[in-house]
Amino acid sequence: MTFRMRIAVAVATILLLGGGLVIVIGAISYQRAVFQSPADQTDAILHRFGTTREQAVAFLRAHPEAILSDSDSKFTTPSGLTLNEVFRDVQRSAQDDAARRSRAWSLLALVLTATVAGGAGWFIAGRAVQPVKVITAKARRASEMHLNERVGYEGPADEIGDLADTFDSMLDRVDTAFQAQRSFSGQVAHELRTPLATIASEAEFLRSADEDERERAIDQIDASAHRAERLIAALLVLARSGIGDLAQTDLELDQITGDVLGSVVNGKEWRDLRVDLALVETPVRGDDALLRQAILNLLSNASRHNRPGGWVEVSTRVDGDWSVVAVVNSAVGGAAHEAGIGLTIVEAVTVAHGGRLVWTRPTDDEVRAEIWLPRRS
Repeated sequence: MTFRMRIAVAVATILLLGGGLVIVIGAISYQRAVFQSPADQTDAILHRFGTTREQAVAFLRAHPEAILSDSDSKFTTPSGLTLNEVFRDVQRSAQDDAARRSRAWSLLALVLTATVAGGAGWFIAGRAVQPVKVITAKARRASEMHLNERVGYEGPADEIGDLADTFDSMLDRVDTAFQAQRSFSGQVAHELRTPLATIASEAEFLRSADEDERERAIDQIDASAHRAERLIAALLVLARSGIGDLAQTDLELDQITGDVLGSVVNGKEWRDLRVDLALVETPVRGDDALLRQAILNLLSNASRHNRPGGWVEVSTRVDGDWSVVAVVNSAVGGAAHEAGIGLTIVEAVTVAHGGRLVWTRPTDDEVRAEIWLPRRS
């Protein structure tokens, strides 16, 4: 039962009980308005006429025809009321008395119902907002140092439960983002230290170097500057994927893979490698630039961590609800896949698209990397 339905049932139950209590009290009050015996009602009527039972009996003995008379004009009280008017007045008095008692008891029932409803409402509201208070407290305590806390709601599957689950999922994503940020910051600091140190040392060397040495130093500075530029570009890619700034377009993963491979296969790192290509139609939906960067990193990793005269196999396929691009390469025995900025970018882009990155090592001299992305229907 949803939270809204429980509130509705509780309110309806309180109103039903309160209304039933008022009806019961009203019925009891009107029941008490009935005279205990006909004699009591007769005494009240005779009292209004200012006579007694004996005098009434004597009159009826003298005038028996009055019993069957359809006119009450000959029987009047000192105030001029007829018999029927007195009879109705006596009945009305009893009804008025019952109505007064009913109003008094109904007011009491109303106060009692309002008290019970208020107490029940207070209790229900307290139970309802308790999980919200817990979520609020968790949100206030949540920071970079306390992102491992979770609400852990164990109540019924209702709107409050959905809110708690959503908050826990949000904390999971934030925690993952912070972990990735810390890891990336450390990697960037480590990776940038080398080109910056090279630039500084080569610049110092230029002060006293001859012409030939200056050319070599300039080449080193140029290479280091380009490396730093690539690291900054990687930082921008991770920033885009981390905030979900993705362009959602219909793409063909096989075409992207073929384009990226064609742009790098003529590089010097690929000259001694055998490349096998097996691409089939593989539809996806996502950000073209980010997916190209991820595949480029996989291919670059495969060429840099390969052995002389080695091989690289690039393929795409559809596996159920997933579109997969696989890069398999020969490797120097014991060599592992890249563990720096390149891998971080591939993982970030894949996760941002709702996919996963899978690394396996079928044999000691073989590495297999696969990007699994949701297939476009």
